[in-house]
Amino acid sequence: MHFNDTLISRGLDGVDIDTVSVQPNHPDSEIFRFTKAYYQNRIQKMDDEVGQVVASLEKDDLMENTIIFYFGDHGGVLPGSKGYLYETGLHIPLVVYIPEKYRDDLGVTAGIENSGFVSFVDFGATVLKLAGQEIPRKMDGKPFLGLGVDMDEVQQRDLTFGYADRFDEKYDMVRSVRKGAYKYIRSYQPFFVDGLMNNYRYKQLAYQDWWHKFISDDLNDVQARFFKPRRPEMLFNIEDDPYEINDLSENIEFKNELEDLRAELDGWIMEMPDLSFFPEYELINSAAEDPIEFGRRKKEQIQRYHEIANLALKKGNSAIERLQQALSSADPFDRYWAINTAMGMRLNSHRILKLISGILNDDIPLNQIAAAAYLKMDGEDNLSSRIVEILHEATYPAELLMMLNYVVLLRDFHNMDIEIDFDAFPNDIIGNDEVQRRIYYLSS
Repeated sequence: MHFNDTLISRGLDGVDIDTVSVQPNHPDSEIFRFTKAYYQNRIQKMDDEVGQVVASLEKDDLMENTIIFYFGDHGGVLPGSKGYLYETGLHIPLVVYIPEKYRDDLGVTAGIENSGFVSFVDFGATVLKLAGQEIPRKMDGKPFLGLGVDMDEVQQRDLTFGYADRFDEKYDMVRSVRKGAYKYIRSYQPFFVDGLMNNYRYKQLAYQDWWHKFISDDLNDVQARFFKPRRPEMLFNIEDDPYEINDLSENIEFKNELEDLRAELDGWIMEMPDLSFFPEYELINSAAEDPIEFGRRKKEQIQRYHEIANLALKKGNSAIERLQQALSSADPFDRYWAINTAMGMRLNSHRILKLISGILNDDIPLNQIAAAAYLKMDGEDNLSSRIVEILHEATYPAELLMMLNYVVLLRDFHNMDIEIDFDAFPNDIIGNDEVQRRIYYLSS
């Protein structure tokens, strides 16, 4: 990544950075403390604005007829939160005001705290329930307020799922499940480091500060993880470890929790089924008109891709043999997931290398670029010109965008020197806003 060496200076008027502390995975710098203090300052301002809305309702004598939901749309905006599946990115504030005349019927008391888990997918069903409307059978989510909703049962809810895919121009495929105190995170492409360049994020000074400290080797091991490959699966005790620092996935004492949550997540993924096992450009072309029907028709394929990806969690020759079969499959996305899985496992067996080398001439450009990334990570250097040739084979903007994700990874984290003349690409391929962000960054 390339930024100006001198960070933009901003005044700290009205924000006392000496009163805040930073998370253990963040560097304790003036910029991070400023960012945390500024964030807290904005939350206070937001609370004031909500207070103005409440005052307006009171003035208009509407408070006793109005149910108010006050919540965030993501966990927070500090680096490593919004857009990521850590609790700092998923856990949102939720306060609900119920007028006094409805409280007895709904079984609620003013001022109480309910620790049951609520997800965004529950909001639609809850509002319909409060309005006395029937909840459609196919509607996802479960009401947490309304006539007939048992608040004691809501208090016992302890399971919630999370997902992350593309965030503007940055791709990554991560899923999570939390059950009680334990949180399981499954990274299907763990080589796409959290800190991969994302224009929206790196406008923030704290992100820039974090990156500069990483390339200057000025971070401890915990702080540097943001810029390093993840494990395919991670397990955390959120109550003891709210910032998800201590990964328990390889601790035999937590084997039961790991296997339980892994099974919960696998079941959820196949119940949908999870369409993101197809590359985004394939979904745009084939699933956009009726994604539900697409998922029904492709469920067996999705299950197979999922099984290939989950070979990353297995040990022994059987997993390698199955990957070899997938790399030779007639299905292009069997091959895609086999390459990504081998890359996440950091496999370098002779047979795997030979098969992936052959995919450099695959009929799917995305597979070619993934193969090139694998070979570069394995130590092959003479790939720059071939990568440029592969990029020119892209047919769709979303296809090129996914391919450029690998290119940014190789340039910033695997020392690849690559020059791309984007003027030589068709305008209908590079005119997309997200593609333009990648072009701007790779051209800087």
